[in-house]
Amino acid sequence: MKHEHCFDCHKDPHANNLGTNCESCHENTGWKGKDLKFDHNRDSKYMLEGKHISVKCTDCHHPKPQNALLASSVMRGLKSKFCSDCHKDPHENTLSDKCKNCHDFSGWKGKSLKFDHNRDSKFTLEGKHSAAKCADCHKPPAKDAPLATSVMRGLKSKLCSDCHKDPHSEALGEKCKDCHNYAGWKGKDLNFDHNRDSKFILEGKHISVKCIDCHKPPAKDAPLATSVMRGLKSKLCTDCHKDPHENKIGGTCNYCHSFTSWKKKGAK
Repeated sequence: MKHEHCFDCHKDPHANNLGTNCESCHENTGWKGKDLKFDHNRDSKYMLEGKHISVKCTDCHHPKPQNALLASSVMRGLKSKFCSDCHKDPHENTLSDKCKNCHDFSGWKGKSLKFDHNRDSKFTLEGKHSAAKCADCHKPPAKDAPLATSVMRGLKSKLCSDCHKDPHSEALGEKCKDCHNYAGWKGKDLNFDHNRDSKFILEGKHISVKCIDCHKPPAKDAPLATSVMRGLKSKLCTDCHKDPHENKIGGTCNYCHSFTSWKKKGAK
């Protein structure tokens, strides 16, 4: 009785696709699982790294039909040059086939991303921008769609108004950086300095006046940004203050008063 080859006694489950040297992958203790001698990283041209390590064999080597034994799958010659040979491209071919520029095998998103926005894009994330969610700028086409379906390149970002609604209703031009910076948009984070950047110097009591006391919003609960910021009348004290003397002494208030106080100790 012939027993030179395994096939002398056993049917070849690989349908003669892997040659006759069965011992290169199998041994007599068992034919599959932990008993396999075959090591994918040693014995194939495709290294299993990161997430690929935990992938089931049948996820790449698809048996035909679906519920058939793994041994009936194609074991050699699978396309694996590009990620898209096995995976559907979530970016729909908008970012080329060089997936490794942004991803690696340890994971496809979050902390596993190789992509660094400050290093790999033309838009540096500073201040408040560094805490913004990716989907806030790269908006998916549908509410529950994954981030990968968003437009990643070519977003307009030259002007602040390309992404943000102008709270000043275009009354102050497009040079937002003259008054604001990325650390924050208001309060202590403002670049704007009233004494340096406006025509009205704040002295004495004026220093502690709230912005909205002069720059009044159009509605009671409206934000300060909706107020008129330029062109306020401020030549005469009566432009802002009611004249307690009822115009009996004229409009030259600073003959008797100073900005330190309006009465007694502050009187000239």
